Amino acid sequence: MQELIKEVQSDIPLTSRPFLYLARKTGMSEEEAISSMELLIKEGRVRHFGPIFSAPSFGYETALVAFRVSGDPSLCAEFVNTYPGVSHNYEREGPYNLWFTVAVPPDSSLKLKGVVERMARRCGVKDYLILRAVKTFKLRVDLSFTHVLEKVPVKNDTVIKRVEKPAFRKIDPLIRETVRVSQECLSPVREPFGEVADRLRLSQRGLLSILRNLKRTGHLRKFTAVFNHRKEGFRANILTVWRVPAGRVNEFGKLLSSFRCVSHCYERIADGRSDWHYNLFAMVHARTHDDARIFVDHIRATAGVDDVLLLGSRREFLKRRLKLFTEDFYEWERRGC
Repeated sequence: MQELIKEVQSDIPLTSRPFLYLARKTGMSEEEAISSMELLIKEGRVRHFGPIFSAPSFGYETALVAFRVSGDPSLCAEFVNTYPGVSHNYEREGPYNLWFTVAVPPDSSLKLKGVVERMARRCGVKDYLILRAVKTFKLRVDLSFTHVLEKVPVKNDTVIKRVEKPAFRKIDPLIRETVRVSQECLSPVREPFGEVADRLRLSQRGLLSILRNLKRTGHLRKFTAVFNHRKEGFRANILTVWRVPAGRVNEFGKLLSSFRCVSHCYERIADGRSDWHYNLFAMVHARTHDDARIFVDHIRATAGVDDVLLLGSRREFLKRRLKLFTEDFYEWERRGC
């Protein structure tokens, strides 16, 4: 089972029989791989199994948002979660106590700034940060490590990706529908893409050809399984926020990204806020808070960067897959929530 857990977190090839591929990689039979995935989903250890699409590549505006909510942020979080573009929402330690990710479609009448302003007004929040990604250093969850300081090889020529401002462009209707249907969790069966192809009235070969092309163009990031961190024993999931000199951002981003405990690493800037100086954001997964502290202290000693905020999660208000190309975005705007 552990070999399977390791393999399904990688980028699985887009093939009609992915469990046959996984079986060959792990020494299991295809039937054993299927039944194991079925069990992982049933137990809630796997949150999602299927293609993961890149929202910005389709023109969606995205950002990490931090609200300074007076008192208990749960009611504010409840309203924020009504927006379909919010996929992660946590109460975190620190003065900014509600942190969430948001994606807004390119043809939104409000745009991202307007969506966040509406949320802030409804919640009575006057102090908030809209943190847009400038560079992506890492976007890969790997919960198969045994020690918080375990490293993975990083190719210096491919790790840094500058985030371009999304531009509106018309998406082919077949591509829109393919993404909309394919983004659902796949069933653990011999040919999981068969059900998707049937819904789209395509052959499996035709569907896989579209998905492979989307992978080639960067619209599809990977085909993988997304695990529940806590159920895998990672109970200290901490957003670390670093103040890094501009000339050292690339060097520091590469260093953080070289550790397996770091799943997400971005350079971000705050819209219109000259008083916010933290620019490097890294999500750290550890089994205990002491382990997370060991990692942070190691980085501080290694890189000589001392100014860091450790924003541990107090409560998880929301964690779901972002659904692209749904009418729910526009309905939320029309309701004037």
